[in-house]
Amino acid sequence: MSMFRIPRRSPRRQRNHAQTKPTLQLELLEMRCVLNGSFTSISIPQNIGGQSSNGLGTLLLLSDGTVLAHETEQPGGSLPYPTYTGSKVWWRLSPGPTGSYQSGTSWTQVSSMTYERAFFSAHVLPSGNVLVLGSECPKDRLLGSDWKTVELFDPVANTWVLKSQRDSDPLQAPYTVLDPDGTGTSTYSGYIGAEATKILPFQADGHTRLLVLMEGSGILDVYSHIHPLYADSKGYVNQIFDVDATTNAWSRPTYDRNGNSYLDRGTSGTEKAQAGEECSVLLPPTTDAQNGSILTTDSSFQWENLTTRRYIPPDASYPDTGHWVTAGTLPPRSPYNDEIRDGPAVLLPATLASNEKVWATGQFGHTAYYSITNNTWSAGPDFPTPGFSVAPPRVAWDTPAAVLPTGQVLIVSGSSPQYDSSGHPLDYYPAPYTVSEFTPSTQTFADLKTGPTAGAGTVSEILINAQPA
Repeated sequence: MSMFRIPRRSPRRQRNHAQTKPTLQLELLEMRCVLNGSFTSISIPQNIGGQSSNGLGTLLLLSDGTVLAHETEQPGGSLPYPTYTGSKVWWRLSPGPTGSYQSGTSWTQVSSMTYERAFFSAHVLPSGNVLVLGSECPKDRLLGSDWKTVELFDPVANTWVLKSQRDSDPLQAPYTVLDPDGTGTSTYSGYIGAEATKILPFQADGHTRLLVLMEGSGILDVYSHIHPLYADSKGYVNQIFDVDATTNAWSRPTYDRNGNSYLDRGTSGTEKAQAGEECSVLLPPTTDAQNGSILTTDSSFQWENLTTRRYIPPDASYPDTGHWVTAGTLPPRSPYNDEIRDGPAVLLPATLASNEKVWATGQFGHTAYYSITNNTWSAGPDFPTPGFSVAPPRVAWDTPAAVLPTGQVLIVSGSSPQYDSSGHPLDYYPAPYTVSEFTPSTQTFADLKTGPTAGAGTVSEILINAQPA
């Protein structure tokens, strides 16, 4: 790549007072090249130090370049209502002497969490510490030691600290509740689940805060597509968790005379807008959100409304709570409208602010774009079909994605689940899974690698093995 440069004129006056025409010359800039992707197998921990691993699930890149890996959840029970056993075990992958993840790597087991967790929220904080919250598939259903608690890991000290404990601790998440459903069992009417938290933009006091959305609950019948909410579902409740607070870490201020909080989403149709495993994306600053905002869709239990919204962190107008604003409606798709849920969403790079947009995916194989400037949604391309045109498209159901330096998106998709005549899934995550590169400029997918089996551990392992050449 090259550019023209005009040299500076000599300060000397010309005797004939005529201006000298500048000459043009070329100046070489740094080399730019497009990355070529490749995959290298990395062995997962097996029988290290007398400890055996069941595979890996959540993967977090730490500030020192090592990778923190949670032992994957183990499935149990039977369809259509499988169960998952959580784990408190974590492993750490260190790169080789030259910084390569392709050779010379080593695994060590780090300290274990206090409680076993399955499908939880996890963040690498600005401090370099790791925060984990909740559990979607609790083991301690009665006391909530896993799905109501928060733990902090210090990678340098190799220690875990409970930041918010269960019922014996007044600092527990106040709006995680467990209610009877009238059948002799219990159902969750608001809990900290797998995808319902987001680190807020920088605050003036220097504290790190998270928006914590309670995940609502209801009855989901995919076959007939009926989505009633439980009457007491708390999926509309939002809270702020202050990682650096020594007291009163949780907050949910109320303001209006009905006891409603500006932290709550608002309404979707005739109901309170709910959260339910949809993905959220941190957006860049806009005219109405000078520190950025958080984009998300509403719960699948409100699929027919196609509603989406943005959370604007505390500002001059709402200094204690921040507030929610609507973000347009999703494009209607056939056969179901709630496809933008349970899949990853990413902020695509752009050369102009007017071109900035989000690409969102979901569990029915459809995708959608959100224009930040226009506050509108438009349909994106469907995932490819797995081999033959009559098959349903592949789906991004509980899969990861990452934006590459090239602007392409590395994403994992799998086969669409099959359902019986009653609408119950015959396989939640059927094999195989495929790693693809999505190119936004051409709206095309290029398949790179297909995994041998399904499951969270395999999906994560495939994604972390993708190394730019």
